[in-house]
Amino acid sequence: MTKRALIKTAELERMAKTAKKFNVTVSLEYEGVTFYVKPMEEADGVQGLTANPWDAELHARPEPVQPPFDHRELFVMELLSKLGVGEKVHCGTIRSFGPSTQKKLEERGYIEVASAPEQPFRDREISLTHAGLADWRALERYRSTHRGLQHLPDDYAL
Repeated sequence: MTKRALIKTAELERMAKTAKKFNVTVSLEYEGVTFYVKPMEEADGVQGLTANPWDAELHARPEPVQPPFDHRELFVMELLSKLGVGEKVHCGTIRSFGPSTQKKLEERGYIEVASAPEQPFRDREISLTHAGLADWRALERYRSTHRGLQHLPDDYAL
């Protein structure tokens, strides 16, 4: 810390003591910046702190699905969960669904992939597994209790 910063820090400390002693707001202008020091009332034994509604969200337990879904995985899982377990969908009908997303969801055990033996990469059909549906529902329950952490708005359209 520079000498100038130390002097200003000492001045701010003196301002804080003065503000508290006389219960007034004190201001100091320094290089075009005005500092205000105002005494705060004590609440529940903690000086100047009130309950912050975001604290519960910031210190919430992590999401049940780890690593978290990316936006493409979210889209596919939401679509498949609406259809149900075992209902097959052609991959070409789902926007933003490619080999990378398929690999990620398949490695997690959330989807099953079926394809014709003569054309393994052309006519792929995917379906949701029981494990995928269970984790999706757990994620929905988590997000319904922690609205501030929800990545997609409620009116997100498919």
